[in-house]
Order: sequence, then structure tokens, then C-alpha cells
Amino acid sequence: MKKVNIVVVTFNRKELLLRLLKRLVEQSFQPNKIIVIDNASTDGTPEYVSEFVSAHEQLIHYCRLKTNTGGSGGFHTGVKLAYEMDADYIWGMDDDALPDRRALEVLVETAQTRDEKSCFVSYTTPKTDPDTLAQIKETKPELISKRTFLFLGFFLPRVLVEEIGFPREDLFIYFDDIDYSTKAFLAGYQIYQVRDSILEHPDMMQETKRFNILGKKFTIQKMPKWKWYYYMRNGILVFPPSQQENKLFYKYHVKRLIGVLFAYPSCFPAAWKGYRDGKKGVTGKNEAL
Repeated sequence: MKKVNIVVVTFNRKELLLRLLKRLVEQSFQPNKIIVIDNASTDGTPEYVSEFVSAHEQLIHYCRLKTNTGGSGGFHTGVKLAYEMDADYIWGMDDDALPDRRALEVLVETAQTRDEKSCFVSYTTPKTDPDTLAQIKETKPELISKRTFLFLGFFLPRVLVEEIGFPREDLFIYFDDIDYSTKAFLAGYQIYQVRDSILEHPDMMQETKRFNILGKKFTIQKMPKWKWYYYMRNGILVFPPSQQENKLFYKYHVKRLIGVLFAYPSCFPAAWKGYRDGKKGVTGKNEAL
């Protein structure tokens, strides 16, 4: 039987983490290890989940980091630990995800039908009521070919990690998953979203502003200032405009920056600094934010 190690990255969401852990231990396919990377939470997370973790000490490996390294550092550490713990496959997600009880089983079964140069990602939806699930089943194919994936239900074979290494750890948040999945794609791996591996997750685009400027349409997501910094910086770091193949993305990124100026002007200075730091090659956590 294939050994699957699960990676969960958490920060200051203890109730959601416990909810997720309860669902993971109930998976119809038993994982080998559940690796929790606690990004130095300050809300009492270790104490809150300690009883549950102790009750499943053979299954759950709890790793508390000394500092908050963001999703980027968390998934780097988590994938590295999962690999070192002899995983055949690694399934990773944030603490606010909630997989269906058969989500892992479906991924494992699907992986057995494809060659080893394939990786997968669960199907993410903000709602899992019967009508929504029926609509997904009616309108989506079983396997959906993708160019990239998010670190939200990703399912990686060991050989992929051996070939392209661990996720980048110096971005803090944003674009670490796009960077890693792009490397997988360029290494010849097929990426499939698996329709029947359901992962419930809040809608990440709940609040947006839509408007036109000189005939061009803009859709700008509402985010706090510090997130705009990392979004703008890391887009430049991962897709440097000096490379010809990134020119189209760069135009999109500059358009996004202009959109922030008009939609959320108070966020523009942070976004502009992120853009400039990306051009300078600045990485890591910005302690000034």
C-alpha cells in the first residue's frame, strides 16, 4: 500500500486546525503521517490541539517553528519532512481546508491510473451542499488538465520532489505554489485536478471591485496592505520581466498594480514597494510590514 504523508500549515487558526485534523484522521484511506507545521502561532494553538494530537501520537507529527515563515516556509518545511518520512505521495493544504472523507482515497486511486510523471490537486469549492456537488459532477470531467496548482489539496509523487526539490521557502506568502507547480510542468509532469476529490475552502475572491479605465476592465481583489506587498513582489520574483516568456504576465502584473491605485489607494504604497522590491530581488519576510 502506498504511504501518503499529509502536510498542514497553520497560523493562529486553532479552531479550524482542530476541525481539519478531526477530518483527516477520519479519511477512508489511512495516511501514514499527518505533519502539522505550526508557524509560531500566538493564539494558544499547541495547547488547544494538544489533547487531540496526544490521542493520535502515532499518526500526527506536530512541528512548531520558532518564527512565522509564512506559507512559503511552512510548506517548504512540511514537504521536506514528509519526504524524509518516506512518503510515496504528499498531500498538502492550509488549515482552513476541509476535505471530504473520501478525498484522499480518490486521489490515491486516480494516481494509480496515471504514469509517475503526473501530479494532482483536489477540487476546491466554497460549498459542498448536495446541489453544488451534483452540479460539479454534471459539468466537470473527472480529470481537469491544469498548467499550475495552488498549495491547497496538492498531491505530489515522491519522484517529483526528487526531481525538482522542495518548494521555495523565501517568499513568505503568494506565488510559492505557482513557482513550484510551474517547475513541475516544465519538468514534464502532467497536472490534473481531480473532480471527485472534494476540498471545501472559503472563496478567496469574496470581495472585489470591478471597473473600467480607458476602456480596460479591472477586477481587483480586496486584501490588506501587507498582502499586496508580497503579491506584487513575488510575482516579479517568480516571473522576472527580463525573461521573454514572462512579458505577458508582467503586463498583467503592472495592470494589477494600476488597479490597486484606483480601487484601494491606501494599499498602493505597499503594493508599489512590493513591485520595486521584486525588481531588486528582495526576498524573505518584510519585518517592517
